[in-house]
Amino acid sequence: MSDTLRHIQEMDDERRRWVEAQYYKDPDFAHFYDLILNTARIPRTTCIELILAGLAAHQATEQRQPH
Repeated sequence: MSDTLRHIQEMDDERRRWVEAQYYKDPDFAHFYDLILNTARIPRTTCIELILAGLAAHQATEQRQPH
């Protein structure tokens, strides 16, 4: 494994431990996320469009619901 890949893996492991220690949750549990995008396969501009569409849909839903 290259030094760069090793560093990325170490950072990912460190983030995982932090989330687990702070929130007592598994960060891989998809239920915690509203939108998951594979940025290795989806172009950046498409990701931006999907995020903005998701935000607009969320805001529209929030406006329709009584507070």
